[in-house]
Amino acid sequence: GVTLLVKSDPRSQVFGASVVFRNRNFAEPAGRCGMAELWQRTLMQGPVGMTKDGFGNKLAGLGLTMDFVDNPYIPMDDMYLSARYSFIKAEGLDESWRDNIALLADTVVHPKMDDEALANAKRSLMQVLGMKSAGTRDRARSLYLTGILGDTPMAKPVEGIAREAGMATLDELKAFAKSYAGGGNVIVSIATSAPLDEVVRAATEGFNALPSGDAIIAPAPKPQPGTDVMEGEGAPQAAIYFGYAFDGLDDADRAALIILGGIIGDRSAFVIREQQGLAYSVGAGFDNFGNVGWFTLSMGTGPENIDKAKESIRTTLNDLKTAEITADEVERGVNSLVGRRIMRRITRKNQAFFAATSELNGEADSALDEALKRVTLDDVLRVREKYYHPEMGTFTIVK
Repeated sequence: GVTLLVKSDPRSQVFGASVVFRNRNFAEPAGRCGMAELWQRTLMQGPVGMTKDGFGNKLAGLGLTMDFVDNPYIPMDDMYLSARYSFIKAEGLDESWRDNIALLADTVVHPKMDDEALANAKRSLMQVLGMKSAGTRDRARSLYLTGILGDTPMAKPVEGIAREAGMATLDELKAFAKSYAGGGNVIVSIATSAPLDEVVRAATEGFNALPSGDAIIAPAPKPQPGTDVMEGEGAPQAAIYFGYAFDGLDDADRAALIILGGIIGDRSAFVIREQQGLAYSVGAGFDNFGNVGWFTLSMGTGPENIDKAKESIRTTLNDLKTAEITADEVERGVNSLVGRRIMRRITRKNQAFFAATSELNGEADSALDEALKRVTLDDVLRVREKYYHPEMGTFTIVK
């Protein structure tokens, strides 16, 4: 059934909750990339029996907010977009915790599954995908991940493909919801000052009516050698992705690898953007799924700068294979990252959200914080020798 996590802490009078649906891209049927996003946009219309205005008035009356989808107008908000999950975040007054849980459960258990709701969901999704189609970044990212990870759901656009989502039928959405929102695939996380046993009882009663089912399995991708890809013409900005994937990542090395990725990202941005003026933005770092890892540098630049940017990326990253890294630099990287992670968990809704994603990932956020704090210069130099091989990298460019 549903995985229920509750944190009861009387020091705050704010209610926070999150519902996380596991492995969104892996749950979508073939040819229907975007089905999970349609589900989210159906949920945001409120439960059966409430009009759009009625749902809004109910939320306002409780002093409750709910987030269902990424806000395309907030640049850093898409850090929460993931192929591994979709979510609802809720935050409001703790004095209304019972009603808050009841409304959240009603929204998930009794969504508006009718033609009008699906049409509304498609309309709002097509607006977002239409905005993003004018850019090159999402297309480049998808091509790049397919190149280094193969034909895996991890590489699909998280919010969907307009053509595929637009063809989804109501029956298909209902069938999808039975498994995606089945009890075994759902994590409900609540942070409140209310008594623990009462919260557990209320949440269990509210979410108990979800259909039974098992958690959706997400097989790890298989690293591929990758090939250089360039496509497109006429866009005002080119998106460049460079990197490689590798097998055999030791979990004990992950914290040090994250710090190394941050150092490489900072130094690359300084050289390529600040010193050479070749990029609008530059980011780099390591990601992983189980023991499969990958290094990525991404940047946006003018099409006229592509050749210079490619040369700069190769040179800069190759130099970083042997460049001196200091203990102070490692300490600054650790403190900066741990500080940002702690700041993200200040709000009640994010406390609930990160508890849920920690359950999904099988590792507590606090455990990774502690692992990061233990990273030393020797650790960073060791994982650089073991995993950092920019000579293996390939370019994916959409212009």
